[in-house]
Amino acid sequence: MNYSKLLSLILLLTVFGTIWSSSFLALEANNSTYDRLSDQTSNQVLSNNNDNIKSHSISNRKTTLDAKETIEYVGPFPKQTIQQTIGDTKLFWVPDVSEPPYTYYQINATLEVNGPNCLIYSNISGITSTLSNMNDSFETIIFPKLTEFYGSPPDFNSDEKIILLVLDILDDIAPNYISGFFYAMNQYDNETHEYSNEAEILFIDGNEGLSLLSSGNFETVAHELQHLIHYGNDINEHLWLDEGASMFAEYLIGKDPFSIPTYKNPLQTNPDVSLTYWDYINADNLVLANYGASYAFFMYLAEHYGGSSFIQNVVTRSTDGIDSIEQSLAYFGYNSDFKELFRNWTIANYLDNTSFENGFYGYENVTISMSIEGSPYTNSAIPRTENEVPYWGTDYLFFDLPSDTPFNLEFKGDDQAGYIVTVILSNTSSTPLVMPVDISTIGYGNFSTEELGLTADEVTLVISSYTKGSTSNYNDTKTAPAQSYWFMINPSGVTISLGNLIFSGLENPLSIFNITVKDSTGHIWQEADDSTYEILNSSDMSTGISGNLTYNLDNHYWESSEINITSLSDGDYRIEYHFFNDTSSGIGYSETFTILTKNSTSTTTIGLLGIQISGFLVILTLLSLSSLLRKRNKN
Repeated sequence: MNYSKLLSLILLLTVFGTIWSSSFLALEANNSTYDRLSDQTSNQVLSNNNDNIKSHSISNRKTTLDAKETIEYVGPFPKQTIQQTIGDTKLFWVPDVSEPPYTYYQINATLEVNGPNCLIYSNISGITSTLSNMNDSFETIIFPKLTEFYGSPPDFNSDEKIILLVLDILDDIAPNYISGFFYAMNQYDNETHEYSNEAEILFIDGNEGLSLLSSGNFETVAHELQHLIHYGNDINEHLWLDEGASMFAEYLIGKDPFSIPTYKNPLQTNPDVSLTYWDYINADNLVLANYGASYAFFMYLAEHYGGSSFIQNVVTRSTDGIDSIEQSLAYFGYNSDFKELFRNWTIANYLDNTSFENGFYGYENVTISMSIEGSPYTNSAIPRTENEVPYWGTDYLFFDLPSDTPFNLEFKGDDQAGYIVTVILSNTSSTPLVMPVDISTIGYGNFSTEELGLTADEVTLVISSYTKGSTSNYNDTKTAPAQSYWFMINPSGVTISLGNLIFSGLENPLSIFNITVKDSTGHIWQEADDSTYEILNSSDMSTGISGNLTYNLDNHYWESSEINITSLSDGDYRIEYHFFNDTSSGIGYSETFTILTKNSTSTTTIGLLGIQISGFLVILTLLSLSSLLRKRNKN
């Protein structure tokens, strides 16, 4: 049994009159408790927002999907008659969330409303009209829309009703307060969990939260109902996805969590917050940014990846988190994986520009303006600069450089993490140019406007890290580990000659030599803090063959001989080598080229193709049974 999921509390918090959201996760099994923030929104109502959700076609799709859908109320649903009478009282167990470890107490609440799909109990007097309005909203908007969209809620006690228990939630966090929560323990019998009410219950605050309810703002109910439904579909769902679906539930009933700054501002000022790692008690209070990120991600999915049908497909899957997203991408015929989707989303968060690429890099229904990391870079040459970004978080680095200055980027990230790097080139007279940067398996990457024949008035570098190998893609209670990287900008023209390559078949060693490194001043590098090579396969995965390049003082070039490639089979390979020297203006460079090897008895010799490809990619085709010595020059 999953006790973490079983005992999860999802609560809503308000601060100084600004509506916040909060959640608490109580792990009864090990007596540890974590503070979780959830959501609440303003009074602003979007008109026909579900109709506004749409998709845009783009090159990575197999099909273009029309996601413009309308969800209509089809209730009241026929339900079994519940033998409950207005005025009846009932005892409920309630967790005291003032301070962990949580204790439990009982309240005696009166049945105030008996609706087709809900029973509203309360122990607060004088709020009959408010509870009547809550019932109207639940029965005519919240319940029909969310059940049509996300599916039917669980029905543990077989009464086909959801209890909305309105009470003074004991939280002891003044001037803040918890405005509601869903407690999964009630979905189990009280022989297993003695404090279970054995019913579907949403706890709603009717004390500090009364002004919210009296104003007709019932987003808390919609948010927590989604959690209940989602729990019935998948009790192990990852928190970031579950919360994103609940934030989207508020949008479905006509509210916009970004209409006030509660979640929007924390996200915009903390763009490097992880999408999938959540830390509820972090001193920086980044959980509000977490909620903003989850909401923005779901809005992006709805607008660009299949609309409401895609969201429904994700939420109703029994798989969790990123796996659910990737399975839904495949189901709807998209060629992209989660990393590509994440890249597109991070670019849209920065540009929010729907004027090009069929609107793929912007939003129609929300607005976002991400902050850059630190101050804008204005120097034409930027030495090695250290930085870090958490898993599934994003840094935006801005370079305001003269348009006639080449932008030559050198990037290196930690080996244990993966990196998604994108360059956005902007000119005042044209639309932005979005260009992904190829990053090797050991974290190297480079990009050059000079080699591509491009210019830009402004350059933005978008850097994200992601988990790979055995690292978990998410954590419901911890901050994402920060992953280190460094970058350098070299406009002064450090060049690496393509050197020579000797290769005489797979049974013989490979040698590369005659590689020179120099800058525009004519200085030739004889030392480098880092000079390496690595052989990668056609999937850009390391073959395990790597080593160092050394400087030959007699011949004045870099080389590496006797590279054992006997373990390689037929196929396409790539040798990547890299130079970094902190003593020469902190400028480094890397270069990649491809070796295509073919075992064949043919006597035809296929030599240098002489193709220059952006990013310093040079293609050689070698016949494995031929002995070749080729000088590689740029065209």
